[in-house]
Amino acid sequence: MYTHAMFKKDQRIEVVNHPWLNKTCIAKRNIRRNEKFHYWGRDVGLVVDTDNDYILTVCDNSSSVDPTFFVDSYLQFANAPGPDEKDNITPTRRYMKKNGLISQEFRAVCNIPKGHQILWSYGDEPEWFDERNINKINCGTQKLPSRSKYQ
Repeated sequence: MYTHAMFKKDQRIEVVNHPWLNKTCIAKRNIRRNEKFHYWGRDVGLVVDTDNDYILTVCDNSSSVDPTFFVDSYLQFANAPGPDEKDNITPTRRYMKKNGLISQEFRAVCNIPKGHQILWSYGDEPEWFDERNINKINCGTQKLPSRSKYQ
């Protein structure tokens, strides 16, 4: 199976139900700026057009990650920040391939308090949302706070 740390369940993150977004990721403990995270799954080669919203192209556009076969690949449940929110993780220029798996590295751009949602920009916004007829809304709730762009 998978044994490298980049291909394991991240003990710092928890996937929880969200009242209107289905699922979301939250910090299980305080996370410090620059801590690393991994969006990992099957290496499916470069995928340009797909209906699978979870497929992520790695930083150099050479390959794509499909995490949907692995429930322990928690970042697949991270949402994009809404219009009044900011992301708190971002992709780096590093990824790793091993035994048919691939992992895109992310880093925390700020300290993330325990219980706050893990959010990252999907890149081609607002096109990503427009193509799916999705109105971009804020993710934060009283029980599941997010990073405000006004703080």
